[in-house]
Amino acid sequence: MTVKFSNETVNIGALSNATMPLFKVPAGYGGITVVGGQCVQRTAGTTLLYLVEMDSTGATVAGTLGTFGTVYAVNTPNAATITGSKSFIDAGNYIGVKEGNVGAAAAITVLSFQWVNGKAEY
Repeated sequence: MTVKFSNETVNIGALSNATMPLFKVPAGYGGITVVGGQCVQRTAGTTLLYLVEMDSTGATVAGTLGTFGTVYAVNTPNAATITGSKSFIDAGNYIGVKEGNVGAAAAITVLSFQWVNGKAEY
């Protein structure tokens, strides 16, 4: 069986103590499972970023999908630690990013995450 991975990359900019939707899983699509992620900042600094699931009202649901390291060196990727039991996102919901009020994301903060279609166990 071949598994197809998909990738989404976005510059979230300067985010401080806020949550922002990034990508909507289309209704009727069956959901996705997040399997990885990376974050790069163009300036060194400290921030705490989470991948979260958000509903159509912007509220977070199902807890934290993943976290990134808090200390960033210039142009050095921080890999996400994905929480397997929370990594599925329902169709119609969003994958979002939350800054956990530890410093702030730099003006150029590039976040990338990978997923597979449907509910995957890993």
